[in-house]
Amino acid sequence: MSKRLDFYLDNITEDWTCLKVIGFYRTKIKRKGLKEVLSSIHKDLRDIANSNPRFDATKKKKAREILDNWKRELGL
Repeated sequence: MSKRLDFYLDNITEDWTCLKVIGFYRTKIKRKGLKEVLSSIHKDLRDIANSNPRFDATKKKKAREILDNWKRELGL
């Protein structure tokens, strides 16, 4: 499993803020451009929301909420 998912396992959902998540990802991936970071975050959130058995219902729900509001929150 991706080390990036450690952020979601180790933090309560209230700490899943944009700045904290982006900062964490920038320390974990080699390509640190914003586009690459956001793409990785989006992919991992889909994994959490859809099928990953390591996450409880609360974290899956939070991942789904973030994905549902992805474009609006990012101003896209």
